[in-house]
Amino acid sequence: MMGKKPLFLALSFGLTGLLLYLIFSQTTSDQWLGLLSRIKIEFLGIYVGLYGLGLSLRTWRYHLLIKGAGPALVPTFGRLALVTAVRNMLVDFLPARTGSLSYLVILNRVFAVDFSACLTSFTYAALFDLLSLGPILAAVLAIDHFRGSVVHPLLWGLGVVITLGGLSLIVFLVPLFQRLSGWIERRTFPYQERHPWLKGVARELTAVSRSFLALRRARLFWPLLGLSLLLRAIKYTLIYLLLFAVMAALLEAGPSLPFLKIMFGIMGSEVAASLPVSGIAGFGLYEGILGMALTSQGIQASQGIFISFAMHLLSQIFEYSLGGAALIMIGISWWRSGGRLHNQSPTVRIDGRDLEPESGRTSDSVGRIYKPGADESEEQLLKFRNAQAAGLKTVLFICTGNAVRSQMAEALVNHFLKDRWAAFSAGFLPAGISPPVVTALKEIGIDAARQPTKHLDLFNGLTFDRVITLCSDADRMCTFYPAYGNRVHLPYTDPLTQSTFGWKGLFRKLREDMSNQLIPYLEAENGKKGAGLDSTIHC
Repeated sequence: MMGKKPLFLALSFGLTGLLLYLIFSQTTSDQWLGLLSRIKIEFLGIYVGLYGLGLSLRTWRYHLLIKGAGPALVPTFGRLALVTAVRNMLVDFLPARTGSLSYLVILNRVFAVDFSACLTSFTYAALFDLLSLGPILAAVLAIDHFRGSVVHPLLWGLGVVITLGGLSLIVFLVPLFQRLSGWIERRTFPYQERHPWLKGVARELTAVSRSFLALRRARLFWPLLGLSLLLRAIKYTLIYLLLFAVMAALLEAGPSLPFLKIMFGIMGSEVAASLPVSGIAGFGLYEGILGMALTSQGIQASQGIFISFAMHLLSQIFEYSLGGAALIMIGISWWRSGGRLHNQSPTVRIDGRDLEPESGRTSDSVGRIYKPGADESEEQLLKFRNAQAAGLKTVLFICTGNAVRSQMAEALVNHFLKDRWAAFSAGFLPAGISPPVVTALKEIGIDAARQPTKHLDLFNGLTFDRVITLCSDADRMCTFYPAYGNRVHLPYTDPLTQSTFGWKGLFRKLREDMSNQLIPYLEAENGKKGAGLDSTIHC
């Protein structure tokens, strides 16, 4: 029995074949050449200019998403534009827009961008595309309403539903995915030693969860929404413009295109192209839906489908030419580099800074999160071993970015309890120590200016007497290593998430709260015997 995917693919081929037969059995090459010769060059010039603008904006959005997703190799804008052009070429090549997965493959396998960052940027781009559809629909309805048309209330309701649905997915994606990855990790943990691939899946899910969390903390909602709205508006303008140009050439007169109905036809055809059975290379249901919209304006059904097909064919020829050239350029560069294209010019973002590969801090493998360098690991290991040799107890403070709370706690403990405890700190998404932390500590005689930012992976396999999470995100993310009593959660509010006014006071309050709570807590714990391996880091 044929599976669903082969069946959908066969039906799509059949749908596209039927459309091509109907079109080319009723037209000649002279008719096509005549149509192309009558299209005004001004329309094509505007189309090319708007398409280039849209390509640049889409590339910019991907660039923001990858950088916001945490430590990762970030390709140069030019290389990312090439990937985006290839993605635009292949997005409709297979049914349900599965061709867009080429974005993930090229970024990860050719340019060595972490798979977690690739998937995060891909997912959020799709979510913002969905969210932008609601406001664009509302704008179309408003324009048509002011032009005197009667707009059905259900259409306004549809715009609201789309907007709320997109917002809900964006807001709840992070906590839902964190719960899912934590649940999978707990369920598979007993079997990971026997089945290493399960451990790989769990680590990848954790990396994706980190990237989702990092993007949420990057506060890029409004820039991403603005870019998505512009992209959606440019896309529909391009289709409307090309449709107008084809009709003007075919009818040899200025066509009358009612704005609302044509825009709904365009939106409907775009939705149809996303269905499992929609046609190959986008040809199929797209022409049927848009052709129906044109037929409602008094155009013959066959003529409406022909116009839709001609417009779609012209846009696909342009996208395939541009995308094909981009793919060839990527292939040539990859071949000339000996398959090591990702080591040439992308930047590495660590601690909130862009570092060139020459600095030695690069991703250790394709599709993996940033791993600490050997020098960093040796430095922390030496500090840890020296503390054990001196008979000191060890404590690891964890927060998401290792920028404020965990850095403050490490400095305070190493200052006030240096004869009893050796403190370390780390984060899942290290972002560099916050300058107000250094200032607040300097006020009480502690110099933390050179205190490094550390990824939690630096401490893999080390056994601490206490592991303390300082924020709820870190507490949730710590589900992938066992802590039977030795990991405790002592939450503190991040001053950076509070009012932008009075930051000095907020950082001083954090310093005093930690001095009055953490120090006595560890003093009390000093007389207790640690539980050994219960606090071993396995992330």
